[in-house]
Amino acid sequence: MRAFTAVLALIAVLASGSGAAAGNRVVVAQTNDVILWAPMYVAQKLGYFRDEGIDLEVTAVKSGPETVAALNAGSAQIAMGFPATPINAIVRGHKVRMFAALSDQFVAELVIQGDIASRFGLTDATPIDERIRRLKGLKLATNGSGSAADYLLQNVVKSVGLRPDADIAIVPVGDAQATLAAFQQKRIDGFMATPPANSIAVRTLRAHQLIDFAKGEFKPVDGMLYVALTANDTWLEANPEVAAGVIRALARALKLIRDDPAAAKAATRSFFTKMEADLFDSAWDGTVASFPTSPRMSREGIQGILAFMAVMAGKPIAVDPDKLYTNRFVDAAEQKK
Repeated sequence: MRAFTAVLALIAVLASGSGAAAGNRVVVAQTNDVILWAPMYVAQKLGYFRDEGIDLEVTAVKSGPETVAALNAGSAQIAMGFPATPINAIVRGHKVRMFAALSDQFVAELVIQGDIASRFGLTDATPIDERIRRLKGLKLATNGSGSAADYLLQNVVKSVGLRPDADIAIVPVGDAQATLAAFQQKRIDGFMATPPANSIAVRTLRAHQLIDFAKGEFKPVDGMLYVALTANDTWLEANPEVAAGVIRALARALKLIRDDPAAAKAATRSFFTKMEADLFDSAWDGTVASFPTSPRMSREGIQGILAFMAVMAGKPIAVDPDKLYTNRFVDAAEQKK
């Protein structure tokens, strides 16, 4: 996928004649490829970044914390992912800041082995709290410690009084391919993941979908900010026009998703050519409603994340919400269209 993205970037430069200025090269760090990143895929495929004079490259890392580590190492200028990761970095003294929102709904599914669900008689009619209590004694996987999936799973467990790593085992497995392999071999009893891993497990591995968070089944995270862009303060201050250009490109992608979802879906599909059509359709349908109308961040969304993090930490997060994000570059992007 990274090689494919690099080829797209090269074609874009050749097609534009002069290409983007060298100073406008931007590397975005993200975790493994998922349809949740659709605004980024749409903007890449349709040349929205090129239109802003930005030579954009995407690099994949293993987990959310590694995206912020890439910022600190200088190997990426922007980190894309779950807001709790940069918030933790800021609490530890790192000079990073969130500057755009790309999803305001938690898109994830918790699935378990079908035979386990049958043994406990779990169905869609089973109350959520009862479903969660039945996780006791199970071994559940996430893509990585400190990732969005890890945060969510720990919150789910704690919501009914269970203790992560005491009443259940939470293990970091890695990307979707590794997770599905572990699930097939029954080395894990279930996993938390974004589409389409859940659809693949249900369709081919007889998995049972325990909770669909995108449908608001788990009320503590219903409507919560889920994906944000983060950068170092120094980079943002030195490159305000580039940051605004990135936002303009992504805002165009969000508008297309809203106004012409078929075109946006087709653009995203070009990054998932090996995925079967019905699986892609299922993943798209389970994700598309999570995208906001604007990249603008809200204080309420930040407070929702802090409340979510406090559940896991067992105490409030000692940080000023206004220090965590800025809409300065969204304002600049909207002023120049």
